[in-house]
Order: sequence, then C-alpha cells, then structure tokens
Amino acid sequence: MHLVPQVINYFKRMLPDWHMASTTVVGLFGGLVALWDPRWVNVREFSCFVSILLDGYIRGLKGHIHILNVYAPYKDRVVFWDKLIASRILELVSLIITGHLNCTIGLEEVWGRSKKVDTMV
Repeated sequence: MHLVPQVINYFKRMLPDWHMASTTVVGLFGGLVALWDPRWVNVREFSCFVSILLDGYIRGLKGHIHILNVYAPYKDRVVFWDKLIASRILELVSLIITGHLNCTIGLEEVWGRSKKVDTMV
C-alpha cells in the first residue's frame, strides 16, 4: 500500500472484509485506491505506472471485466492520452477506464476561481 497510512487504515476500518489496491501518484491527491467486495468480485490486481488494473469476474455474471483506474498527469496530458489510446490495453474486452483523469472544464463551467487558464479546453 502506498497511500498515506491514515487513509489505508480508514478504509480497512470501514470496510474490513473488502480487498484493496493502491498506488502513489505525483500531484495534489497523493494516490489512487481501488476497493472491492471479494464476495461479489473476483479480481487480480496489477500496478502499472500510475494506474491500477483490475482483471476478473463479477460473481454470477458471465464474462470478464477489466477496470483501469488511471491517474492522468497534469502536465503533458495530451502525450499521456495519446500513448494510452495507442497502447494495446485498449484492446481488452470489457475495459472500463476510471480514476482521476485530469480533464478540466471550460472557464464558464468553473464554480471557483481558476489559477491557470487550461490550454486543452
């Protein structure tokens, strides 16, 4: 486990029977965590760069599921997404991409004050 110990301990205390995978990231939020109830989900976990890949099955349902929990970088986002889209991981059947995708919204949609103008919008 790579997240702050208090965070890990909180999840273990609140969901003691659940399984967990985590990874450290560079940025404001410190890491990613994936939690699942092993009574319903049977997965293997893989840490890859700043992501967690869960590979497995949901009990009682046919078919395989892949969940890629991504922490996209703030800098060089376009390069990151271009590489991810060009990678073979997108060939996985039943792939779900989730996480902190570092996508921003237009200034007209921002509720708070923005410190920097986002060049990707």
